[in-house]
Amino acid sequence: MIAVAAKLCLLASVALLISLENHDVDGAPRRTCYLPKTPENRAAFRTIRNKYEDLRFDGVEPWQNCSEKYLQLPKMDNLTKWEKMGAMELQLNLFIPVLQNQSETTFAKATSEVLEFLLPYREDLKVCMQHRPSHHQESGYLQGFKDGLQQFNTSNTEQSPKCLEAAVGMNILSLLQEIKGISLHHHHQPRHHSNN
Repeated sequence: MIAVAAKLCLLASVALLISLENHDVDGAPRRTCYLPKTPENRAAFRTIRNKYEDLRFDGVEPWQNCSEKYLQLPKMDNLTKWEKMGAMELQLNLFIPVLQNQSETTFAKATSEVLEFLLPYREDLKVCMQHRPSHHQESGYLQGFKDGLQQFNTSNTEQSPKCLEAAVGMNILSLLQEIKGISLHHHHQPRHHSNN
């Protein structure tokens, strides 16, 4: 009888642990981590990139005054799965407000289509980040990415808010490529490798 009671107690404990793993601190059920692979309107990303390149390279004011050396985004190549997700969230937090306040109304439709994907994607990313292992530690590569993104923001903003807008627009297709890489890695990653 004691053995049966002990076994039932053990099973109850396991069930409780499983329940806790799938609930947030406040007890609410934790949402499943899902990242869409690609947006339906991915042509809109290319449209925005091309139009900002045209504005800058055609010598249109004030876009031509933006320095090319500040247009390069930091790379995510050496980041782990979880670090890439965190880095993408930071990047979206920079890009989305710039796109929402875009000054070029001539391609507002393309921008709206891009935001229709990026806004819910950022929310999905936040949900996935809740599943990050508690023991996961950030590498020096992630700090380097954060520093590079801050430099990207500061250097372009100091020139002109228009320069930051141009830098975001010209890198929007690169952003999409990083998103595709993160999503594909997420969908193909075996469960026992989730701590990477």
